[in-house]
Amino acid sequence: MNRVKLGDVSNEVKERCPTPELNDLPAVGLEHLDPERLSLRRFGNPGQNGFTKRFKGRDILFGRRRAYQKKAAVATSDGVCSGDIIVIRPIEQKIDPLLLPFIIQNDFFFDFAIGNSAGSLSPRVKWARL
Repeated sequence: MNRVKLGDVSNEVKERCPTPELNDLPAVGLEHLDPERLSLRRFGNPGQNGFTKRFKGRDILFGRRRAYQKKAAVATSDGVCSGDIIVIRPIEQKIDPLLLPFIIQNDFFFDFAIGNSAGSLSPRVKWARL
């Protein structure tokens, strides 16, 4: 059986948003990601937080802090998010972008992420470990 690594079919997005644009973009923190739900239903107020990590519609927002909470969602629009969220963008030539969110929102994937988290009080998993 062949194994495919997450980094083979997607990229971590580390794009930052210029300060003037922050007032116009919806914000997503870990509190806006619902456990075991792929849809993103809530946003924070634009410009009223310190979030600068940019994402685009259809990116996957994965809560890297406390992965046992199973927080991952598909962005419905462009925005900015917390540093405790990994922005994952599928490589469309290698995987169907509609399939990847279901792979990530899978118990096996979360078990792997939990097993590779570091820290005791607020464990976090790094992209390189995924």
